[in-house]
Amino acid sequence: MRRTEMRWAVAMVVVAGLLITGGAEARGDVCSECGPPTLEDLQKDPAFKLEKRGLGALDEVHLHGGECRIELVGAPVIAKKQSWLVLRGQGAVWNCPSSTASDTMTATVTQSDRKEWSFSVSSSASAAVLGVGLSAEVIATVSEASEVQEVTSISKQMSAKFCRVIAWKGYFEVADYEADVTFKVERRFAWWTKNVFSGDTVHRSGEIWLACGAHEATLDMRAPIAGYFRLHQTPCPDPECKTIPAVELGWFPPLPKGLQPPITPGEGDEEATPEEDEPAAPKDDPQPDPSEDEDPPSSDELGDPPTAPVPAPAPQTPSAPESAS
Repeated sequence: MRRTEMRWAVAMVVVAGLLITGGAEARGDVCSECGPPTLEDLQKDPAFKLEKRGLGALDEVHLHGGECRIELVGAPVIAKKQSWLVLRGQGAVWNCPSSTASDTMTATVTQSDRKEWSFSVSSSASAAVLGVGLSAEVIATVSEASEVQEVTSISKQMSAKFCRVIAWKGYFEVADYEADVTFKVERRFAWWTKNVFSGDTVHRSGEIWLACGAHEATLDMRAPIAGYFRLHQTPCPDPECKTIPAVELGWFPPLPKGLQPPITPGEGDEEATPEEDEPAAPKDDPQPDPSEDEDPPSSDELGDPPTAPVPAPAPQTPSAPESAS
């Protein structure tokens, strides 16, 4: 074989194999193991062209693998899986012949009531394969698409009518959300051409994004989405108040349909989430009839419902979970 023909053969081997020079070492994740691009991939770039130079030697192709990015396939599917009530504040106000005390009902969430979006246990392997950078990009994308509004504190001034003690407890509805997301991974490759007859001269250069396959992942998060007060009336200990009935005054504002209250006023106060696999059937806890109180507190004394953002509805309607116990 003549020397010129041999050089052509070497050049074609470089093109066919597309050896990457200066690329990062494989890390075992999707990005580092993606590529190199084929000659067909490179020809999608209008600037790419191989030419013969000198004695007819064909240009050589050099590549460098760069960063990766994700591209969502549709929007993340976000669903509210379950929610329950947690006790996060309590106190009392009274208006008795012997003394009077008003109070500002205030409740604040704890750290356990919140969890940022993260890969679920079932998708932990996917997170490891994606690597830190791409995993963070997936999480950021889902967080941006999420419309869950958090309520971290509620507060309201309250007073009691004469001869009454009003005990209050502040609860938060805490909800678990899940997001299913499908995305494609792409990697950037820089390319340039040289020729054995022109030394280090770069004749053409550019870059392409190479498809690295589609992936699916599940993420989850936890958030406090609403606040409620539970009120219970008892008579003052003074003799002239003995005719005042002890009565459960209910929820302020009323609980939404599907959100189960604690089984009894003293239960459901621990920081516990409902069991997802085999939840026990909740016991009945009917709302008390305000007519049982001969003279219930007026709306002026209780004031308006506590101001709190209304959480955005989840794309899917979940079934009601058991209350925490």
